[in-house]
Amino acid sequence: MAIYLNVSHSLNQLFSALSERLSKEDTGVFLPRRVVTQTDGINNWIRYRYAEQAGITANLQFTKTSDIIYQIFRWLKPDAPPALDRSYMVWLVYQCLQEEEFINRFPEKAAYTTKDPVKQIALAMQMADLFDQYQVYRHDLITKWNDAATKNETINDWQQYLWTVIKNKIGENNGLKF
Repeated sequence: MAIYLNVSHSLNQLFSALSERLSKEDTGVFLPRRVVTQTDGINNWIRYRYAEQAGITANLQFTKTSDIIYQIFRWLKPDAPPALDRSYMVWLVYQCLQEEEFINRFPEKAAYTTKDPVKQIALAMQMADLFDQYQVYRHDLITKWNDAATKNETINDWQQYLWTVIKNKIGENNGLKF
């Protein structure tokens, strides 16, 4: 297995290099082809474009760069606590949305989801994705929320409240510090 690195600011150029590489390789239908990208949106776009070009997209396995870095970290430090990944965060947000304290503190937000579990899981997925993005692109906001939590300030923002509750739950379970 070889590693090919393509760097460009153009998604179309990157796709052209990838599709050329994939068309040259004859790995068979049962061996996965691994592709490292940044987002699920890019993954879907690649699947769609490659299916348009080749007639079908099969056995492409996508991994994010952060997942590779985390895997290397786990190999180097196997006893480290688990990372706060998006899929785990979805269920933590979902759980928080059902708690009495959230329902009582933010009745307008709770009214949107309490009667419909589909809306509740959809909101949990959106919030987990948003928190994941906040950690990268809005680190200043996360730092502000964390500072307010350590000072025991009253939380009036529902997103900040969810973040603080999730952070505390993760910390209780794994001894993590944010």
